[in-house]
Amino acid sequence: MKSSLRERRQEYPVDATSEARIEIEDVNDAYEKLLAERSRFHHWEKRLKDALTPGDQDFCLSLLTHLSRCAEGLTLDELINRLARREPDPDRCAKRLQELLVRLTDEGYTSTPDINRRVQFLSFPLRDWWNRNHV
Repeated sequence: MKSSLRERRQEYPVDATSEARIEIEDVNDAYEKLLAERSRFHHWEKRLKDALTPGDQDFCLSLLTHLSRCAEGLTLDELINRLARREPDPDRCAKRLQELLVRLTDEGYTSTPDINRRVQFLSFPLRDWWNRNHV
């Protein structure tokens, strides 16, 4: 992001009589660069892979992938339906989902379920990065 601002300042130097202009395109370019740099968000994924068993890793990565597709999040029932391929037993699926959501909420990945039982990513840049790298 800083490099985009630096480039804009070089393109339009600030003097005593003018203002620096940052355009929407500059912000969009900076955001694209931020998402393109895998190292900025990769540690979020690595933390899960280091901490979870292989079975829980697959379930958790799938959960986050489904959430990354919907900016407004998904309800617990929608998540259970989408995760049924990974865990066909609905009671077991709901239990695994609840256990993982406690962890994901505690670690800052997701919100707690709201009054409508909807969960979403807390960070839209992390959601967008996840969507690009896992869908």
